[in-house]
Order: sequence, then C-alpha cells, then structure tokens
Amino acid sequence: MNEVKNSLQECDRSWSIHIYNGRHLLCSLYPSHAWLFVLGATLSGLLIFAGFQVANCTAQPESPSSPQPSQTPQSSPITPPLQVD
Repeated sequence: MNEVKNSLQECDRSWSIHIYNGRHLLCSLYPSHAWLFVLGATLSGLLIFAGFQVANCTAQPESPSSPQPSQTPQSSPITPPLQVD
C-alpha cells in the first residue's frame, strides 16, 4: 500500500508560479494554464492556415486566353456619394 501512495505522490509533483506585488498575490499560473495556452495557439494557427487555404481556393485566377486591352480604359470623373456644400 505504501508503494501505491509513493507512486501517486510522485505523479502529483508539478510546478506553479505565484506572482506577488509586495505582499499581495496578483496571479497564479499552473500547468493547466500552459496547456490551455498551447491549445489556443495551436487552434488559432490552424484556423489562420485554413482561412488562407480557403482564400487561395476561392481566388479566381486570370485566364491567359482572355484578350488583354491594349489601352487603359478612359476613366470617368468620380462623384462622391455625398457632397457637402
């Protein structure tokens, strides 16, 4: 029975960080906080990667068979949607 208790005590050892301001405890960091941070960073990285993949798949590539205009089109004067006098 003592062997089981000793092995459980060895598994319970972990780290924690306590940050103080003078004599007041500001925050405590435990291993679960680190795991949640790593999980969040990984999931956000996967979402960013998936977003770039979707953006690249939906972009319409220019077809080389379409005729290219030889001159730039004449620009019409731009009128703002709201004019203040």
